[in-house]
Amino acid sequence: MTTTKMTEIDAVNVMLASVAQSAVSSLVAPLTGTVALAKNILDEVRREVLSEGWMFNTNYELVMMPDAVTSKIALSDTILRVDGSEGKNGTMDLTERANLLYDRYGQTYTFTKNVYVDVIYHQEFTDIPDVARNYIAKRAARILVDRTFTEASTSTMFRQEEFEARVKLKSHESTTRDANILSGSYFVSKMLNRRNPFNKR
Repeated sequence: MTTTKMTEIDAVNVMLASVAQSAVSSLVAPLTGTVALAKNILDEVRREVLSEGWMFNTNYELVMMPDAVTSKIALSDTILRVDGSEGKNGTMDLTERANLLYDRYGQTYTFTKNVYVDVIYHQEFTDIPDVARNYIAKRAARILVDRTFTEASTSTMFRQEEFEARVKLKSHESTTRDANILSGSYFVSKMLNRRNPFNKR
């Protein structure tokens, strides 16, 4: 049997089914009503989940070079989070400000040498693993149900599906991690010990 990966339309239709709405065959703008709401929630959840940092959207010890003229380091719009690689930049404390790399210790945007950073990237829905797409769709469906219905018990089933989808994503993460990359990285350690999102809501 041939299987295909989940598309954005598939994800939106999972969400629409959760609130007893008819499936759609296109997401071409302008979108209206529940379809528009579902698409917005899907985009919101995708960004939220990717910002946690997973092996498929994270680069470690990425070398960034200052501009030859301005000595500044511009950051791409696709970067969700950046942090200086532990033990690689001397006394620098690197972060993002105004789409530029900023050294909080030196209180400067300018650099005289290359720096090493750990970066979490934003990605399109179709660029992430299917197990992550499924979790995002299930989480987005649960949120759509919560925003559509007032009864607290209505989303119980969807919360369970969301939980199971996250377990599968975490399992995928653990099997694809490279232990050599993880060893000695403070940044990765912080990500792996991040708070469970179910404690946030």
